[in-house]
Amino acid sequence: MSPRTALWSLAAIVVTGCASILPKAPPQTFYDVEYHPEPLDCAEAYPAPVEVWNFTAVAPYDRPEMVVTDGGEVSFSRGHQWVDRPGVLVAQRLTRDLGADRLFPLAVSPRDPEGAPLELSGTLYRFDWQREGKSARAVVQADVVLRRTRGHPEVLLHRRYEASSEPQEAADDAAAFARAMSGVVARLSTRVRRDLCATAVAAARAGSGPGANGGPDRPADAADAR
Repeated sequence: MSPRTALWSLAAIVVTGCASILPKAPPQTFYDVEYHPEPLDCAEAYPAPVEVWNFTAVAPYDRPEMVVTDGGEVSFSRGHQWVDRPGVLVAQRLTRDLGADRLFPLAVSPRDPEGAPLELSGTLYRFDWQREGKSARAVVQADVVLRRTRGHPEVLLHRRYEASSEPQEAADDAAAFARAMSGVVARLSTRVRRDLCATAVAAARAGSGPGANGGPDRPADAADAR
C-alpha cells in the first residue's frame, strides 16, 4: 500500500467513526424535551415569586449538539441537535412545572432588573447518551440552588441530583435518546419540586414558616438525591 493510500484509509476510518455515532440522522434534525409533569400537592407554599435562571453547563454540555459518551470518549452529533442548550431546556421545564404546582405564586424567567425575592439556578454536569456496548442510557447530573435574594440573602436549598434512564437497545437512535432524556428530566423535575416542598414544610414545622422575606428561614441540608 502506498503512503498516499494509507493516509486516505486512515482518514476514512476517522470520519466513519465520528459519523457512525448517530448514523440515522438527516442533516440538522432537532429534538425537544417533552413530558407530562407529575403533579405535586404540597402542604406549604412560598409567599414570593421565584425567578428560574437558565442553568449553566460545563463543557461539552453547553452546546445544543447531542453528546454521546462511550467510556472515556466524548463525541458530538452535528446532525442531531436539541432545540436549545440543555441548561435552557431544563430551566424552561422547571419553570412550567413549578407554575403548575402553585408551590410559588409565580415562577418566571428573569424579567425584573431588581430580581425576584427568590432565585432558582443550577449547573449541568452531565446531559448525555452513555453508550454501554450495544445499549445506551440517558444520563443527567445537576446541582440545583434556591436562594433568597432579599432581606437576609441565604441559600435555602443546594442539592446534587443524578438520574439515568433504563438501558435502551437503540444505541444509535437519536429519537430514542430524546425520549429517554425526556423521562429523565421529568424525574429530575419531580425530585427538585419535592425537595422544595420539603424545605418549606420543614421550616413550617420548626415554627419559622415560609418567611416574610420570600422563603423558609432555615435552609435544607445539602445532600445527593438519586
